[in-house]
Amino acid sequence: MTKAFSIRPFRNGDEFAICELHVAAIRAVPETVYPRESIEAWADGKTPEIYVKIQKDIGEIFRVAVNKDDHPVGFCGYLDNEIRGLYVHPAWQGKGIGTALMRDAEEKLVAAGANRLVVNAARSAYGFYQHIGYTQTSIGSHTMRNGQKIEAAWYEKLVVKKS
Repeated sequence: MTKAFSIRPFRNGDEFAICELHVAAIRAVPETVYPRESIEAWADGKTPEIYVKIQKDIGEIFRVAVNKDDHPVGFCGYLDNEIRGLYVHPAWQGKGIGTALMRDAEEKLVAAGANRLVVNAARSAYGFYQHIGYTQTSIGSHTMRNGQKIEAAWYEKLVVKKS
């Protein structure tokens, strides 16, 4: 059986589908995790152009999970030793895409010399990061564009480069 998805580098034009899936993934966060107004503040202001700008301006790398039709269903952004974002479209969650994107990013970061990986995770993702071997190091908050704050925690994973 072939995998229902594959992972590839970001391509011009992906920004539209990535923006759509990013917003959909945020809006799928249950209101038992964050109030609806916080979820909407988190989703607010996402435009396709920001993904291109982030890559160009700060050098963040995006890896994209795509379905058999090469349509983006998830993505992971990273820079230096930090996972800066990991989102999977709600219709594709629970199929191993998030884990595959993380393993892909970890492999690339370790190959580039990172030995300590970090991620600032929303409360809705705490269990996911713990499940894949990350340890919570602190709890704080993340400030949205409108000034509203949501709880978020820093996680880390120490890695050893295999020779």
